[in-house]
Amino acid sequence: PFSGVSEQWLNPPAMVFRDENCQSRNAGEYWPLTYAQAYSDLRNNQVGEKGPWKHDGISSVYVAAGWRLEIYEHIDYQGKSWTICGPMKLADLRSFGNDAVSSMIISTGEAMECDPGFVYEGTPTNKDRAATPLFGQ
Repeated sequence: PFSGVSEQWLNPPAMVFRDENCQSRNAGEYWPLTYAQAYSDLRNNQVGEKGPWKHDGISSVYVAAGWRLEIYEHIDYQGKSWTICGPMKLADLRSFGNDAVSSMIISTGEAMECDPGFVYEGTPTNKDRAATPLFGQ
């Protein structure tokens, strides 16, 4: 029934949502992140064609198994950051700073140490396995 539609559009590695609980009330208030990519400045509306809300407007995220999403408080990957290792649904980003994401990176979880189903403050790396997860499965 979906001939010609990319598998990544049907099952994207991650999705960002304007509303809490990984839901949206209207079209254009969510966006699938369909491949590994860095978004250095969401003010430039790098995610999709609609939705200036994406800069300081992301309220919840979903990350699929095998993927990781790094979210940053400021543009150019600056300020407070979290690394979300899929599979993980964060229904409410208020503890990060609701509507505070200004840049982000989606990549495969295998690229760096990333325990499935956990959220880290900062970025866990192969060199620094002392990173303590904020919460997880």
